[in-house]
Amino acid sequence: MGGDRVVAESAGVSPGDKVAPKAVEVMTELGIDISGQRPKMLTRDALDRADRSFTMGCDARDLCPAPWLGGSGAWEIDDPVGQGIGKYREVRDDIRRHLERLFKDEDIPDLLSQREKRKGFRKHRAR
Repeated sequence: MGGDRVVAESAGVSPGDKVAPKAVEVMTELGIDISGQRPKMLTRDALDRADRSFTMGCDARDLCPAPWLGGSGAWEIDDPVGQGIGKYREVRDDIRRHLERLFKDEDIPDLLSQREKRKGFRKHRAR
């Protein structure tokens, strides 16, 4: 979304063995291939590299040492694991809205939205 001004990484306090197939599917709907990604453990090093960090859909504050999460934000987003494809789309779209707000606040262009407009991507609705 943010082009070369943004590098996004994902990690968890209890990562699974593989990226959820439904997550791969809903990201592919937007032209984003995450099929080669692997779940990663949240580490102190990853947080030290980050300008911003956000927790979502988990009890990270209970599972991680509190100093690690200083300066982070908590996004109230559900964990879609074990739910239908519609929930994965909802979570994807919630994350996107949070990122759009962040990019607007930081004056970072939303390049994904620009690409979608050029290629005519359509929003997918839960079935």
